[in-house]
Amino acid sequence: MNNKKERITGLIIGLIGFILLFFFSYVYFGFEDGKYYSFMGQISVEISRMTTNCTYVDTCEKRAIWIWSGLAIIYLFLVWRYRACIGHWAIKSVRVFYKKI
Repeated sequence: MNNKKERITGLIIGLIGFILLFFFSYVYFGFEDGKYYSFMGQISVEISRMTTNCTYVDTCEKRAIWIWSGLAIIYLFLVWRYRACIGHWAIKSVRVFYKKI
């Protein structure tokens, strides 16, 4: 039963991280168009600018959408694959923190 709690906790923490990394805009502090203003959106735009050496923003952003989508799929796969590890370490770190208090 404890393993099931760890998996559910890991999945919830992973999905919260997904929303904060892929959809939350740190520039406007809200849920704007996540593809361009989120943390991973900015990284995908910079990756597309570096790899293609484009000078126009439109061509970079078209490729950045594909990079952003690919990174989102990879992130969700890794959260699903390692949900038990995420939950285990989250629960363990909270317990250690409470022992320190």
